[in-house]
Amino acid sequence: MAGALRVDGFRWILRNRTFQKMFSGRVITDFGDSLYYIGAMWLVWDLTQNPFYVGLAGALVNVSRLFTFLYGPLIDVIEVRKLLVSTQLINGLGMLIVPLAAGFDVLSVWLILLLIPILQLVNEIVYPAQDSVLPRIVEEEELPRANSLFSTTLGGVDAGANAIAGVLISVIGAVSLFLLNAGTFAIALLLFFTLTIPSRTNTDQGSGQSATEEKNTASRKKKIKQYGTDLREGISYIRGTVLLPMMAGLMISNIGIMAGTTIMPTFADSLSGPTAYGVLMGALGAGTLLGTAVSFLVEDYSLGTVATVGMMTAGVLWIGSIAAPGLGVTAALLFLSMVPVGIFEVLFVSTIQAGVEDALLGRVMSLLRTFSGGLLPVGSLLGGIGAAQIGVLPVMYTAGGSLVLLGLYFGLSSEIRSLPAVTNANQELFDSTAK
Repeated sequence: MAGALRVDGFRWILRNRTFQKMFSGRVITDFGDSLYYIGAMWLVWDLTQNPFYVGLAGALVNVSRLFTFLYGPLIDVIEVRKLLVSTQLINGLGMLIVPLAAGFDVLSVWLILLLIPILQLVNEIVYPAQDSVLPRIVEEEELPRANSLFSTTLGGVDAGANAIAGVLISVIGAVSLFLLNAGTFAIALLLFFTLTIPSRTNTDQGSGQSATEEKNTASRKKKIKQYGTDLREGISYIRGTVLLPMMAGLMISNIGIMAGTTIMPTFADSLSGPTAYGVLMGALGAGTLLGTAVSFLVEDYSLGTVATVGMMTAGVLWIGSIAAPGLGVTAALLFLSMVPVGIFEVLFVSTIQAGVEDALLGRVMSLLRTFSGGLLPVGSLLGGIGAAQIGVLPVMYTAGGSLVLLGLYFGLSSEIRSLPAVTNANQELFDSTAK
């Protein structure tokens, strides 16, 4: 596999054709995702001028994550390439509904609110699917750098797309973004169609065909019948490990964070309209980008320390950004607040990938995504209700405060505080049967 290509730094990753295809496909579809999210949220605000509906839209965007855990067993037994291709096809066709509805003058906020959860539910499978196959594409010791490269570029795409979306909305309107998305999903579909993923076990590298691909239809059906058993096995694996308290903290803090992020269109409109929305969302993405870019520089530090100090710092900077005068200072502080968040995300995912056995990784990653995002819809809805009842600023301050509290929680937990550096992570760290 990749071992024959290993050289220092990132160069061997850039010469890994399988990684390149996965990487390129996700860059393109992530660009479309970012345009779609900004366009959909602003379109809801523009159609209603009511923060409650913005909060409802944010809740519907994130409600799909409640069902991500159901994808895990499927990811572990069904060819990932087919899953990726199918999601791009469905999303590409779905994007065309909005411009068609606008053309026939039947576009309404209710159509947007119906379309959002359907497309998000389809797209949710992409993330745990990618996480589960990355260890088969790169060497174990290169996972932090591979994740950093992946997250850095995608973070840059998010930041750029968010800013571009704000400009496009002000120039050509939000509906046009959905046409652009249809094109990006079509290109990503073609890239994923040519993707070949190495097997979980040693196979002939020349053919590049996975063991799953070689199974016949009867074998696949037998595996799918074991769905419930596999799902319970994934849940059992997580129980009793340090992953559970970490997810508990993330779930609660995400209520505040999502409340603030969701009502960003309303907050931005009070500054200077859709362009400000693009700038602020771009600042959040760019900050995460910088954090993911430099994460490998601190991979030898304790993950517990990085989590504690990073989240507290992020919260203080977020609060400062809301109190700051002017769009420029606000955007700058929001940018800085996301740097430690980006660092934590890369190191946390890399630790899981290094510590969880490959056969369970799809289930574990999808379960963790569900846990971490379980209360995001609640946060979005509460953000919209709060902004409508008590104003936007209190909700934004609450978002920053939740990050500070998360850092304190991480620091007070002995299990989390003692987490080792990602470079020292191994399967014993997450072996629930050893506890």
